[in-house]
Amino acid sequence: MIKTCVDVDQALPFRMEIIYEITKTWPQVIVVSSSAEELPEGTEGLLTIGNSRTRFDDPLLITDSVATKDLSLNQALFQANAKIGRMLSSDSIKRKVMSQAVAKDTGLSRRDLFSGLRRRGVFPTYSDAPSIYNSICESRYGCSKCIQACPTRALTTLNGTLILKDQDCNRVGICAAVCPVSAIQLPTFSESRFLGLVHGITVSSPNVPKTLVLTCNLESVSPGPWMFIEKVKDVGTVGPRQLMMAASSGIDRIIIYCADGRCAGKENAQEAVESLAQFQARTKSDEHQGVVFKFLEGAEGNEEIGKINLQLRNKADTSFIPGDNSWNNYLQGLAGLGSEESVIADGLGLTNLKISDSCTLCDVCSKYCPHSALRIKSGLLEFDSSKCTGCGYCALICPEHSISISSPENFGQVHNRVVFQDRIVNCARCGRPIGSVRYLKRIASLLKMNDPMMKYCDMCKQHIAMEKLLGN
Repeated sequence: MIKTCVDVDQALPFRMEIIYEITKTWPQVIVVSSSAEELPEGTEGLLTIGNSRTRFDDPLLITDSVATKDLSLNQALFQANAKIGRMLSSDSIKRKVMSQAVAKDTGLSRRDLFSGLRRRGVFPTYSDAPSIYNSICESRYGCSKCIQACPTRALTTLNGTLILKDQDCNRVGICAAVCPVSAIQLPTFSESRFLGLVHGITVSSPNVPKTLVLTCNLESVSPGPWMFIEKVKDVGTVGPRQLMMAASSGIDRIIIYCADGRCAGKENAQEAVESLAQFQARTKSDEHQGVVFKFLEGAEGNEEIGKINLQLRNKADTSFIPGDNSWNNYLQGLAGLGSEESVIADGLGLTNLKISDSCTLCDVCSKYCPHSALRIKSGLLEFDSSKCTGCGYCALICPEHSISISSPENFGQVHNRVVFQDRIVNCARCGRPIGSVRYLKRIASLLKMNDPMMKYCDMCKQHIAMEKLLGN
């Protein structure tokens, strides 16, 4: 956890109220005096509120500020809480080019190490390359969504391991946006950082409508008192799952704004916004419009942001649960936006499964599905689409090539249902199930004969063979 300090300007009229509210909301935060020359040992994050006199030039220190001019106490807290939430959660995937191991070997503190390096003209920095978590990456099952989405072909796989060619990566982040299990994270827009941000936005004044704008250019947008502007490298960093995080947390309006219309991932972001907006519109009446999703760009978009009505809208009846189960949380959020089963659900990354008649219910797909989305019971192959991330592993390993993957026609297909069935044949001697009709026919075709022993289970075959051997 980052050791975060908040520096509140001593001249701020509501200084004590700010300190009290921040201390109550964020007990892990340390409040420091703006006249202090040194920060507490181990500080990695510093937020200044008001016209603080404290200035530090350490590039390893995460710094941010809140200008309180023309803001009320609650409005200043809104901005401060969002930035504190983001700052507290920004440590999970930071990657320092100059590792702390250097400081350990030399016996120097981080600040002493930096001072020494600075004197030699060497400046440690953070890497902005995506981090890949292969322990949860589904490329080992055949998933290639990030590889297909990457505009520069900077991602590839080797023996089931996802590899990033750093020199080819443009840092746009479309790969992170399309990953269903959060296996790709961006240091400047990690999932933990984004979760911290949306949590910080929603802890202040719960009855006031709040707007989050994700933009490639901070200077192009003038925030309102209840609007938070978050910088992203490229708007393509944002996909349906990231938007769902914000919507499920209680933010009333979520806007993706491409300032100059040149973001490489603009079309991906626009599709994500439109897919969620259309999905929600199909289930909400005019009186209950839920969360507002918008994609805007250029001067016209900036003008529309300035005209956004701050009237409170009804929020999605759902909650986002931060944790490791990213896909399940995403599905819970979608269910809160649109519960009608007939609603078309295209463009949301959901998966439908179709099984051809060549299926023999051999159990390979259900046995090796990484999310247990498939199971066979009493001759029925059941598929739970809510557990399926669409990695395609089942289709890859199916010995009969019976599985095809597509998008669901409607949201009603995102549940547990039977996708194939066949009659189960029981052992002619003991009655134990020995396989489906299609399975036995397939075995017979491979053997090119109808073996009379096929009507028995393996155990009974052994008994029959033993009886024949003993002459019984």
